[in-house]
Amino acid sequence: MTKWDPIEAKFLATQYKFGLQWDTGFTFHRILGRDRFKIRPWIQGINLLAARGNQSAIELKDDLSQKLWELDESDRYLMYHFGVGIKPSQIRVFRYWPSSERLRPVENLENVSVGVLFNSERGYITGQDSPYMAPSDALETVVPYGVDVTWAFVNSDERRMHQPVLSFEVAKYQFEIIDPKVESVVVRQIAFGAPCRLFTVGPVAAPAKYKNENKWGVKPITMAAARGLR
Repeated sequence: MTKWDPIEAKFLATQYKFGLQWDTGFTFHRILGRDRFKIRPWIQGINLLAARGNQSAIELKDDLSQKLWELDESDRYLMYHFGVGIKPSQIRVFRYWPSSERLRPVENLENVSVGVLFNSERGYITGQDSPYMAPSDALETVVPYGVDVTWAFVNSDERRMHQPVLSFEVAKYQFEIIDPKVESVVVRQIAFGAPCRLFTVGPVAAPAKYKNENKWGVKPITMAAARGLR
């Protein structure tokens, strides 16, 4: 069984640098401030599932129909970083991140493979991987501006219905952009291994499309190009 770390151990401190990997390269950022909070229980919009039942990919919304992780333009220098706890143990949770990565709803339980999580319809996590009261990094997720997340649920119990319940352990960062044209030495140092947490936005094999050039004022840069900066 894969050993996961507590998501709390992955949260970043003020002034720490992080990079976001997009389809065309990396953007780099420096944390200016951080909030920490929990959300539990979360059942809003999640169905009670019949034995071997499933719920196709949904966006989680609050009572006012606001998307749980949505950031508007005024929040474009904020980012959510969270882990997800799950109960009961019979529930399998699938994350599609960004939402466009969803291939199709889960329809056949027999086609779902165990323990593979690469944001496909075949990968899932359970409460054994990420306990409800102590979320792990099994579903570690970052949501910057312009990215969304959807979720799907399967009840693996062949006899009883179950209500999926989620909990979230969250860090919310305020950050500034590290522009390679302005801070070329910093970006070059990162490319050569200086402390910086790197996140892939979406699946490792197919990072999310970058759409924030007009909002953030920078283009992604590859690591090879960053190493060549002077």
